[in-house]
Amino acid sequence: MTVKSCMSGRSIELNDPGDQIVVRFPYDTAVVTLVRQLSQRRFDQRAKCWSCPLDAIVEVVDALLPHGFEVGASAQEVYVVRGGVQPFGKGRADRDALPPPKCTSGIEHETR
Repeated sequence: MTVKSCMSGRSIELNDPGDQIVVRFPYDTAVVTLVRQLSQRRFDQRAKCWSCPLDAIVEVVDALLPHGFEVGASAQEVYVVRGGVQPFGKGRADRDALPPPKCTSGIEHETR
């Protein structure tokens, strides 16, 4: 069983048709300020997430990966094909740049 950790609440994924980047994270004013700097970003009030056109994948990943965002497999593939060079994996987060999301569920770690 997988329990989602509060520490992994920042994600960059592709939507179901694969034509939009979807950025999700627990509300944090510092992260909102960072995301607002992305070109062509839009906030979806109903889904409570940000989206950008697929063409912005390199910009989005390069801007958010150092701040603890996890990048989904399909988004990683598109990022690399479009010339992205950031390595993926644990330990990429620059935890001094932005604080980790506040955990309100009481779950501290991911359990598999």
